[in-house]
Amino acid sequence: MKVAGIGAIISAFFLLFLTLTGNKKAEINCLAELCTGFALIRAELGTRLTPMPELLSLLTERCQGPAGGFFRTVDSALPLLAEKDFSALWNAAAEKHLSCLGQRELETVKKAGAVLGKYELSEQISVVSSCLEELRGAEEKGRADYPQCRRLLFGVNAAAGGFIIILLL
Repeated sequence: MKVAGIGAIISAFFLLFLTLTGNKKAEINCLAELCTGFALIRAELGTRLTPMPELLSLLTERCQGPAGGFFRTVDSALPLLAEKDFSALWNAAAEKHLSCLGQRELETVKKAGAVLGKYELSEQISVVSSCLEELRGAEEKGRADYPQCRRLLFGVNAAAGGFIIILLL
C-alpha cells in the first residue's frame, strides 16, 4: 500500500513539473508567434499600407497557436466595428487568447491595439515597433531562462515530493 502511495505522490509531482514547464514553453512559443505577427504588421503598414481587414487575414494565415487564435478573433470581430471600438475588440481577443502571457506582455499587446487604425501611420508603425521590441526581449529572456527554470522546477518538485513521502513514512 505504501508503495502505491509513494508512486502516486511521485506521479503527481512529476505531472506538476510537466505542466509548469509546458506552460513556460507555451508562453515562449506564443511570444514568438506574436513577434512574427507584429513584424508582419510593421512591414505591411510600412511598405504597402495594407488595410486592417486584409492585414488581419494575413495574420490569421501566418500565426499559429494562441497568437493565431487572437488574430482570428480580431478578424472575425471586425463587423462589430460599428458598435464597438477597435481597441475594445483587440483587448477582448487578447484577454481571451493570450492568457499564457505575463501581465506586462499582455499590456504590450493591448498598447498596439489602442493605436492601430487611429493615429498617423508613422505613430502606428512606431508603437508597433516598440511593442515588437518588448515582445522580442521577453521571448529572448524566456528562451534564455527556460533551461534554468526547468531544472529549478524539477528540483523543487522532487524535493517537495520527497519531503511528503518522508512525512508519510
